Formats: sequence, C-alpha cells, structure tokens
Amino acid sequence: MSLRKRQEQENLAKAKFAVTINSLLAKDTISTPERKFLLEAKDELNKNYSFERVAGDLQGNLTFLAMKNEISKDVGPLYLQITDTQFMDKGLGGLGMAFSSMFHA
Repeated sequence: MSLRKRQEQENLAKAKFAVTINSLLAKDTISTPERKFLLEAKDELNKNYSFERVAGDLQGNLTFLAMKNEISKDVGPLYLQITDTQFMDKGLGGLGMAFSSMFHA
C-alpha cells in the first residue's frame, strides 16, 4: 500500500473515530472517568497523533475501567471494538467500516 493511500485511510479512520467520540461525549450517561478518557482521545486526535496511538491509549485507559466493571452501556461497544485483536491486526483498511456502523440505529 502506498504511503499516500495509507495516510488517506488513517485520516478517514481518525475522522470517523472523532465522530464516535463526539457522539459519546454528547451523552449524559457516560461516567466522569469515561468522559475524561474520551476527552483525552479527542485532544490527541486534534493534535494529529496517529490513529493507532490514540486508539491504543484509549484502550489502555478504558481497560482500567473494564477491570473494575465500570464501563457504561454506551462506551462498551467502542471498548469492545478497540480491544478486538482483528480490529487492530487489520490495519487501517477496516477501521472506517468498523466506526461507520457502530452507532447506527
């Protein structure tokens, strides 16, 4: 895959990830720690950190909450998505689809 194509895919994945994060931040049902971690991820995206770094950092932070069984019903699907080994192993090619279907009713 060319560098340009990979960059385009990463930009698309980051944009869709940002939409997902913003959708979650708009909900009143997420906990204060979840909100803090989502805001940190949003800030990292705004600072143009790599998608893998942002998703990895968020995964680590949410794992802390998951170990204490403190993941909300709204954040749970995102957590499951970013902890799926196939999700991370696929590289950026499958990320856009993963996030585009997460919050459709």
